[in-house]
Amino acid sequence: ALLLLGSENEPVNLLSRLGTELLLVATVSTFVVHGYQALQLYGPFVDLILLSDQRLFRLGIEQQAAEKFLLIIGWTDIAIATLLLLTRWKFIAIYMFIWGLITASSRMAAFGIDAWPETTIRAANAGAPLALFFLFRYLANRKQSELVEAAGLK
Repeated sequence: ALLLLGSENEPVNLLSRLGTELLLVATVSTFVVHGYQALQLYGPFVDLILLSDQRLFRLGIEQQAAEKFLLIIGWTDIAIATLLLLTRWKFIAIYMFIWGLITASSRMAAFGIDAWPETTIRAANAGAPLALFFLFRYLANRKQSELVEAAGLK
């Protein structure tokens, strides 16, 4: 997506805007769907929480608590995705990057190092929000530069 922006001297064109919007929709969709699955108390998600606790944290989390966590996670995923879509705030994209990294890594936390392919498959759950962060930052800096230049301050 970053390649679609071209050089700093070129105006942002329709293709770059389309690429940004497609990446945004893909990221939001990923979080909304995962949030919906969490709200449905999707069995494999419950298992990830319980097994990660057993292998790493040893807090003694029980199924009922894991399901309550999933309800919180589900509503949070949907709210964050909605906020990103409506506001395009960079810090939301960073939150999504971190959460995507945690959830992708939860496969190895639950099942051990042999689950690395499952983690790698989900790398885009972190990579897409990170790319959006850099896109939003780039576009904000570009817009600020254009405003400074238009005001004759440069």
